[in-house]
Amino acid sequence: MKTARILLIILLMPALLFACNKQQPTLEGESAYPAAPAGQMPGAAASSTEESEAIPTTPPQQPTADMNIYPVNVPLTLQQVSSEVIGALQANDLAKVATYVHPVQGLRFSPYSYINPEDLVFTAEVLPGLLDDPQIHNWGIYDGSGLPIDLAFSDYYAQFVYSADFANADQVAYNQFIGTGNMINNLTDFYPGAEFVEYHFKGFDKQYEGLDWQSLLLVFSYEGGTYYLVGIVHAQWTI
Repeated sequence: MKTARILLIILLMPALLFACNKQQPTLEGESAYPAAPAGQMPGAAASSTEESEAIPTTPPQQPTADMNIYPVNVPLTLQQVSSEVIGALQANDLAKVATYVHPVQGLRFSPYSYINPEDLVFTAEVLPGLLDDPQIHNWGIYDGSGLPIDLAFSDYYAQFVYSADFANADQVAYNQFIGTGNMINNLTDFYPGAEFVEYHFKGFDKQYEGLDWQSLLLVFSYEGGTYYLVGIVHAQWTI
């Protein structure tokens, strides 16, 4: 009988050992799940091809301030620039005019439509203070009398720059001339390739039948997408 019990225990031992191992709890920090294949997150099944394509791996790039998306420093048109300059001249705001002056060529002032190389040129730096400068300059000679035009800038400005309200002129022309007289107009020869705007009054007193016409011409050099003011030319009927 004793021998039979021993044989029974020996036969049942494998089954008892299997049951004990199946019910043994996992140790702390040890996973009860089998290790996931390399490259796959534990506890998650591999995504299907469709799901992988539907979910982007990185968010789309958003526009930022330093991206050159839209053009910067879009040049103003000739009409816009000339309108701002003539408005500044009307207001005697030479500081604003100076912001349009060519940084190398400066700004030449010509009292008549025939432009001379000797016509005075001023830089943008000195322009804002000229209306208050009492210094007398020689600007050329008066048509008809041949007398020297010796004037302070403020007096020249009144006679040969803003001698009429050109901001409200009778006519305005872009890159073509309106006023014509006996004096040669050499603007396009003196400023080859330049663009210009003419502000023109047909006349002020009917008895002169238009012989008292006046024009102010703003001459611009277009460089690198910017219009630079290089000349202010006064024109009128000459003898």
